[in-house]
Amino acid sequence: MPTRQSPTVDRRRLAAELRGHRERAGLTTVEVGARLGCSQSRISRIERARIAVGPSDVRDLCALYGVSRDETEFLVGLAGRSRRKAWWSRYHDVIDGPYVEIEAAAERLRAYDALWVPDLLQTAAYAAAVLRAARPGLRAEEVERRVEFRMARQRVLADEQPLRVAVVLDEGVLRRPVGGPGVMRDQLRHLREVCGLATVALRVLPFAVAGEVVADSGFTLLDVPGLATRPGDLVFRDVAVGVAVEGAEPARRHAELFERLWGAALPEHESLAFVDTVADGFAARAAEETEVAEVAEVATVD
Repeated sequence: MPTRQSPTVDRRRLAAELRGHRERAGLTTVEVGARLGCSQSRISRIERARIAVGPSDVRDLCALYGVSRDETEFLVGLAGRSRRKAWWSRYHDVIDGPYVEIEAAAERLRAYDALWVPDLLQTAAYAAAVLRAARPGLRAEEVERRVEFRMARQRVLADEQPLRVAVVLDEGVLRRPVGGPGVMRDQLRHLREVCGLATVALRVLPFAVAGEVVADSGFTLLDVPGLATRPGDLVFRDVAVGVAVEGAEPARRHAELFERLWGAALPEHESLAFVDTVADGFAARAAEETEVAEVAEVATVD
C-alpha cells in the first residue's frame, strides 16, 4: 500500500536526514559551505527546509558526508519529490500556513473541538457558515473559494490509503445552530454518514461530563510517518487560522489529553445515536420554519 505523500513533508524529511548525516560526519555548516563553495546560510536553510534542494546538491552533500550509495539514491528521490507541484498549489491564495501540506501526508488525525465540526467532516453549507462566522470580513467569493478548497481536502478520507480519523466533539458543537436548522440537519446527517467509514471514529463529550476533562481550546494531532520529529509530534491548534505548534512535549501533553477526552466521551454507538437525536431535532425545526415561510408567502400573495 503506497504511503500518502506531500512535497512539504518530503522536503522536511530530507532536511532532517541531511542534517543528521552532517552531524554524524562531524562537520559544521560553515565547513560544509566552505568545501562546497557556498554560504553557511544556504546549508542552514537547506537543513531547516526553508529552501528546496536539487538532486545534484544532494549528491554533493552525500559525497562529502560519506553516505552510502543506496541512502544517497533514497535522498535524491526525496529531493525530486519535494520539488513536485502538489494539487493544493492552485489554492495558494487561501492556504494559511503549513497545516494542509502536512495533513496531506498524515496517516492519522486525532482532534477535539468545542466550537465546530472539523474541516474534513463538514458539508459545504456548514463550512460556508463557519467561515462567515469566524472571518466576517471575507468577501462572498473568498468564502466560496475557501469552501471549495476545504471540500477538496476531504479527498484524504477516500484515498487508496485513507487518513484514519478519531474525533471528540463537545455536545455544544452538535447543538450550536450554525447556518440555521436546515444546515445543521444536513451537517449532522453527513457526519453520521462519514462515520460509516471504517477509518472514521467519532465520540461526543456530553455536557454532563464535559467538566470532568477540560481542554482550553480545540486541537488536532497529526501522525506523519518519516517526518523529522516522531509520529504525533505535530500539534496544530486553532485550526481555523492554522497556527502550528511543533515538538515532542506539546504533542505528548495533547495526546494524553485526547485520550482522557476520548475515555470520558460517549462510546461510538451511543455517540452516533446522540447525533441522530440532535439531527432529528434540527429536522423538525427546519420543517417548522419551512411551513411558516410557506404560510407567510401564501398570505402575502393573498
